[in-house]
Amino acid sequence: MANSGEEKVVEHDHHHVLLVAFSSQGHLNPMLRLGKLLASKGLHVTLATTEVARQRMLKTTTTTTITTSSNNHICLKFFSDGLPLDYDRKNNLDYYMNTISTFGPLNLSKLIDNYFFINGSKFSCNINNQFVPWVVDVAVDHGIPCAMLWIQPCAFCAIYYCFYRESNQFPTVTDPDMTIELPGLPLLQSQDLPSFVLPCNPFRSLSKMFSQLFQGIGKLRWVLANSFYELEKDVVDSMNECTLSNNTHRSTGTVYNSSKTDEERRVGSENSNHSFLWVVKPAEHALGDVAGQLPPGFVEETKNRGLMVPWCPQTKVLMHPAISCFITHCGWNSTLEAVATGFPVIGFPQWTDQPANAKLIADVFKTGLRLRLDDHHKDGVLPLVTEEEVERCIKEAMDGPKAEELKKRAAEWKETARKAVAVGGSSDQNIQLFIDEMIG
Repeated sequence: MANSGEEKVVEHDHHHVLLVAFSSQGHLNPMLRLGKLLASKGLHVTLATTEVARQRMLKTTTTTTITTSSNNHICLKFFSDGLPLDYDRKNNLDYYMNTISTFGPLNLSKLIDNYFFINGSKFSCNINNQFVPWVVDVAVDHGIPCAMLWIQPCAFCAIYYCFYRESNQFPTVTDPDMTIELPGLPLLQSQDLPSFVLPCNPFRSLSKMFSQLFQGIGKLRWVLANSFYELEKDVVDSMNECTLSNNTHRSTGTVYNSSKTDEERRVGSENSNHSFLWVVKPAEHALGDVAGQLPPGFVEETKNRGLMVPWCPQTKVLMHPAISCFITHCGWNSTLEAVATGFPVIGFPQWTDQPANAKLIADVFKTGLRLRLDDHHKDGVLPLVTEEEVERCIKEAMDGPKAEELKKRAAEWKETARKAVAVGGSSDQNIQLFIDEMIG
């Protein structure tokens, strides 16, 4: 989370940080925020990602805000992932992850070699997120100290660590509904866990990726968290007591494109009579004859109280005083933005980290409600929710008995987040500690 206070910037002319991120917007955004924060502290920053991200940027008007910011300039570099630009990466995720882990290291290594050839020096530090763990080996081969920016909750780092190190029992095919007890976390049911640790997980390449990450986590010198200490104090303290890595600092989504099932369409067509803004992102590739289509007559029926757009600046929308409630799939970026802006949340999680984020929202942060599902997606099928359940949660969050308590808790977390990123706050202190160790 970016620093909100005033402080003197010290230039570190000889220190250049390389950030490497997966090309998804939900992965690039936290890296960009971290990069701007490091640049505001006087460091030079390069963000490297794959060529497909450049293609997406050229289609939008937001690229200039990334490349021409006068205060926090970040140099962008791109490398090939080994596939044509028009290849459907989302619907062939396993193949894509295997391909990028083969070609990514070769092409990133060329980028690093080229930097050394031009500048006569190497990067001071490499920071990548957990979805490109092969970057660490490339950096180590070039003698560059490594850090990882964990872009999901700290709770997930603890869950994955315990799962892939086999230090705790988790659901199995023969016992899929077992209760999980982990340090610093409430009791977790199978529906509260990341989909990658469930026996029904269809994405084997991602499980392999996380396994390699945690088996080789000792190569990392730092682990940075896209969170703030007060928000996840119990789980962070429990992580610091184990040998997760040499150092754990607390600093500062999503590859899934929904096909808009009938149940998801009901999110926009609910009968609560409240005005709404609904962001419906168009698919990059064809989804079938009916996928992504709205129910007949929906636009006409809601034209006086609803606005549908393909994209919006979510953080700016959440800061608007007209907003009363935020319905989200519970990606971690969206969850943090809701915490930082102080709004109650209704969670409609679908896969990967989203169910566990919804658990945190409802039972740990206590700033929102979680939609009750008709049938949990045990076989890799997206969850189902009724129109009546959506209507119930909206009324409960905005007008029901819990509404005032949700608003109060959300406001409290907003203030806590503000203090954490201010000069002298927990996030500010931890990022400065990381910088001091890196340049030292």
